[in-house]
Amino acid sequence: MEWSLKWRQNGWRNAAGSPVANKPLIEYILTLLETRQRSGQPVKIEYVKGHSGNVGNDGADALAVAGCDLPEEPERDWVKLKRTYKIEKDAMHSIMGADLEVGSASSSLCRAAVILILNAGFHFERRGTP
Repeated sequence: MEWSLKWRQNGWRNAAGSPVANKPLIEYILTLLETRQRSGQPVKIEYVKGHSGNVGNDGADALAVAGCDLPEEPERDWVKLKRTYKIEKDAMHSIMGADLEVGSASSSLCRAAVILILNAGFHFERRGTP
């Protein structure tokens, strides 16, 4: 994800000097990927040439084409989703005292409990080291 470091250093401008398209969405995805990396799950993003017989890429292309036939959805508030994710992650850390493995049954149950607690109006302070 070296490209994301370069974008950040350049004030979210690409190599051509233009603003990076879809910045809020990219920041949200980077937040999820960075959390996964910090939990010990390596993340590797690599270029795959389209329409080259790669099964995963061809499947993604088929889903994208099928999605074009669906009704248009309103754009999500990626900044709000990123903020909500960070609040939930900090609350889970506060409750458990350590990061849970992303996607584990424990993290799913803890996340559900955190959402219920946050919706009830409680707030958390982070304890321990991040």
